[in-house]
Amino acid sequence: TTPPADIRGEGIGDGFGPAPIVHARDYDGIPANNSADGKCASPFPANTFSNINGNGPAIVMCEDGLIGSDVKSNYIMDAGGGGVVMARPSLLMYGGLFEYSLPGMRIQSDDAALLRTWLASGSGHMATISGSSVSYDIENGDHIINASSRGPNPTVPSVIRPDVIAPGWVIVSAVEGNEYTLGLGTSFASPAAAGAAALIQVERPGWSAAEVQSAIVSTAIYTYATKADWVTPADPFDVGAGRVYVADAINAGLLFDESVANFMTADPARNGDPEQLNLATLAQADCVAQCQWVRTVSNALATTGSWTVDIHAPAGISLTVSPSSFSLAPGATQSFTVTATINGAAEGSWQFGR
Repeated sequence: TTPPADIRGEGIGDGFGPAPIVHARDYDGIPANNSADGKCASPFPANTFSNINGNGPAIVMCEDGLIGSDVKSNYIMDAGGGGVVMARPSLLMYGGLFEYSLPGMRIQSDDAALLRTWLASGSGHMATISGSSVSYDIENGDHIINASSRGPNPTVPSVIRPDVIAPGWVIVSAVEGNEYTLGLGTSFASPAAAGAAALIQVERPGWSAAEVQSAIVSTAIYTYATKADWVTPADPFDVGAGRVYVADAINAGLLFDESVANFMTADPARNGDPEQLNLATLAQADCVAQCQWVRTVSNALATTGSWTVDIHAPAGISLTVSPSSFSLAPGATQSFTVTATINGAAEGSWQFGR
């Protein structure tokens, strides 16, 4: 049968093939039939995959679940296999492939469905796992994995969360007992953001914590951000203002400051109103006909600067800013009002503008 087009997967290591490719569901484990679901969750008899159709060791497709992928790859290797393809249950892919014992890759659910269907038809299937390669492309860095926390803010919807995104997926990291591995999660993204703030504080020691935060948020890169499918553009509930970019944050021209006292007063647990905080983001969960926000900025530059507002409003919403342009001497402040007017946007839906 006609094979599917080339499938992109995630893996680190050498390639393998051309070689036979089979699905684990077609082979019994030990005891018999305990691997019929294709999850590769138990050992296979010796040489099960060592010489498929006289063409040598096979690449074996395993379904997700029950045990770790590293153990599954060991089972395949011990049974004579030469490579492994791990199917993910969703569009999410993430790292950990340094632990594989033979050439392998993880593929997304839609690609897994194509491969699964192909292997179920005909016979004598052949495939090649290409060796991993390194590429540098800024557009590959801003895809949001399914596991990332998202908005809206469940307790304070008038404050957008997240603020920004930071690298937290397939991060090369030092680990005890090994030279390095791949990791992911908040435990990687949070230190990256904290480190960015520390670098900014060193370069701009006179800035308050709120000003540092506003510099990070207001200069974040939003251009390439997509949802987990790598196609659909991300929205602020996925990425906040975008990816942290320290060089621009250090040179931010306008800063939003806020006092500790005002944060305390705005605490909703004390009947405060967080919507009044002087943040670089704006949100309103109950905007009926029209809503407004007032913000105050200061000029962080060493010279007089001039700014003009650039508005990107969604369909059904009109946005205005007053004043729409202004000039400030170093350290001077300017307040402005942002007005959102509903002009046909669907009731009960979130709308995003910039």
